[in-house]
Amino acid sequence: MGSLTKLKIAYIAKDFWPSIPAGLIAVEIATRLARHGHVVELLVPNIASCGLAAKQPLIVLRGLTVHYLGPRLSKLPANTISCSFLLFKGISAALRADIILSQHHHASLVSFFSAIISIVTRRPLVVRAEDVVPGNPERLLDKLLCFAIGSCNSWAIKRAKLFLVSSKELAECSQRMYAVGKATVGVSHNGVDTKKFSLKNLSREMRRRFDSEHIVIFSGTLYAMRGLEILLRAAAILKPKIPDLKVLIMGVGPDYSRLLSMAKSLGLGQSVLFLGGVDPDLVPTYLASADIAIGPLRASVQTYGTNPVKVLEYMASGCVVIATKNTASAEILIDGLNGILIESDPVDLAASILRVFSDPYLVARLRVRARETVEKCYDWEKVVSELLLSLDSALTTR
Repeated sequence: MGSLTKLKIAYIAKDFWPSIPAGLIAVEIATRLARHGHVVELLVPNIASCGLAAKQPLIVLRGLTVHYLGPRLSKLPANTISCSFLLFKGISAALRADIILSQHHHASLVSFFSAIISIVTRRPLVVRAEDVVPGNPERLLDKLLCFAIGSCNSWAIKRAKLFLVSSKELAECSQRMYAVGKATVGVSHNGVDTKKFSLKNLSREMRRRFDSEHIVIFSGTLYAMRGLEILLRAAAILKPKIPDLKVLIMGVGPDYSRLLSMAKSLGLGQSVLFLGGVDPDLVPTYLASADIAIGPLRASVQTYGTNPVKVLEYMASGCVVIATKNTASAEILIDGLNGILIESDPVDLAASILRVFSDPYLVARLRVRARETVEKCYDWEKVVSELLLSLDSALTTR
């Protein structure tokens, strides 16, 4: 992986919680850029998402400097004051840099402040989006806040040399939403470390500990929008048919208590285990030791064309991935080829899980194709190499 020149990059990220995708992505990109000789200053307005106690991972790497801004101000709307501290450190970092790379999220003002820094320092700005389509809040105050943030971010995107999104579908969507031309919008996929996430991490000891030959796993933050109640209802349908079924739910979040109560009310007992927050170093072992991994189960306008990191991790780990239609880009998960797509329905999910456990040939084929997909298109080395080409392009059209 390389660039035509060694770059100095001011990278302004959304948050720094390594088990949340935006934080994980920022760390992966910054460290890989630095390992390949580029100088990176990573600026992070810490956002304690979902009530999690965010902390700074220890990173000691030549060429990478981390400016970490604590979460004490992060409860304010859109993290406005926390993000505004970027203006002070961000201007200084940008003056030392060739280019500014910014994360974008529809509910954050990070890309807006990055655009201001770009104007002040006269450095080109490349905005890389994690989530593009905003939600549709019900309360009037939330609607007004969403409109204000959206207006600021729309202005920032139009100021950028390049606006990078994670799929072709989102590129087309962004051209319509932000009225920017094809030359301004590009694709920068999310990625997975295919060396870290692999079927080689399978642990027979872990499988014996769960005492099951039928292990289903979910990994991620427990939001209501994930649709995990569908998984719990499917488990209740399957319990009489697969007595040793184990559904492992790995993660924490605002929906944890509700899901735990629901599992008890459905009488799932030891069939569903809530593992809580798992050490990130153990996640590859959990995934490789499972048979089936569950992707997002509720489709919405926000999930259209997305590039979920957890789905890539599932595929790299040798799991059979089951997800609801329109919760991941059609470039990633293809029904019957490298995964299974279902309707957002517990009966359909239960039938698909039962089908996987009864068809070893299907399992073998889906696992091989899933692994081939991520190795070919979504390994972080390839993703960051393509990102560097985009940064070079933004510099040469300066």
